[in-house]
Amino acid sequence: MKKESLNIGQAIRFFRKQEHVTQEKLAEDSGLSVKFISLLESNEKSNISIQNLANIAHALHLDLATLTSQMEPNIPESSLPNSSRQLLQALATLPEETANRLSKSFLAILQTFQAQDK
Repeated sequence: MKKESLNIGQAIRFFRKQEHVTQEKLAEDSGLSVKFISLLESNEKSNISIQNLANIAHALHLDLATLTSQMEPNIPESSLPNSSRQLLQALATLPEETANRLSKSFLAILQTFQAQDK
């Protein structure tokens, strides 16, 4: 089964251009290389750690939830487990600030579980 991913590069490029920031400036502000940013934006690289994604979001003056909410999934929502669909629907009904706060908390919990699995 093919592993699906989010279109990270498209979202990063959208917000970078909206902020009138060059790839070089984004790389500098996020602590990443220009080549890494370029590969992400051109979709030649789609595997990115949550920490690097958070660094990019911070450099673009965004929270992680806002950046990821602009990513278009390559997988149909119908293929998600029912509980995941319910979670997404519930977040969509909340005020943006509340949804962002909950998303950040949930991502922190996921990072904790991922660290324990290593």
